[in-house]
Amino acid sequence: GRFQRVGFVYAMLQAPPPVFLRSIRSVASMTTTSLSQVNRPVAAFDVAVQCFADGLNFPHSAYNLLAKTLASHVSLVDDAYYLLETRHNNEQPVPLAAINLIIDACALVDENGDLDRAFATWAELDRLKLEPDVSTYNALLHTCVRSREASSGRRLLARMAASDLKPNEYTYQFRVALLAMQRQEYAALDAYKECRAADLMPTEKMYITLINCALRCRRYAMAREICDELETHIGPRVGIRSRVEDAVANYVAD
Repeated sequence: GRFQRVGFVYAMLQAPPPVFLRSIRSVASMTTTSLSQVNRPVAAFDVAVQCFADGLNFPHSAYNLLAKTLASHVSLVDDAYYLLETRHNNEQPVPLAAINLIIDACALVDENGDLDRAFATWAELDRLKLEPDVSTYNALLHTCVRSREASSGRRLLARMAASDLKPNEYTYQFRVALLAMQRQEYAALDAYKECRAADLMPTEKMYITLINCALRCRRYAMAREICDELETHIGPRVGIRSRVEDAVANYVAD
């Protein structure tokens, strides 16, 4: 009830700073998730913006749910951006993480994403006095993958390479997806080696794309090796393992 909530907030205020911050982050995450689930994504986005402005982040699950819910209709994406526009007009700082979230939402609009809205949002960075970070590039690359816009993806990767930003595992995920889309399987497998050399762990989606690339190249030993790594780091994937072993067995039989 109301008194329990007051007691919880009082306990947070009395807690040491690390505990207090973790509690605030947890409450913010739950609030954002709840508002997204009851179909109030713009209100949830407003909570997220305040969290970002206060230097707090929340789990990928809440972030992804909010991006997906905003993407259910382009008007929600526009309404979310309007909140940032209002902050800027009121001389309040606009958190870069909020811009990144909007671009990620653009990637999830319909089946193929909304590339125009994503790049239009990117174009506002200068006016908002913001510099893109690796998450900004990843959100745009995500949109390029969903839109099957390989040429724009290549230009983004080249621009990122020319900056001081280092790719992370999601950058490699989207890079591999773009290469696979262009049937550049060997280049995708080389990107995997580069990712591992950088001591980065591929995402599950990247593993699956790489396995498909290895099978198309008939590099069955590598497909099995990548599948082993996937299961070691993420867990058993019976369907994928069966497909790899069936391909190996058919190759041996031939």
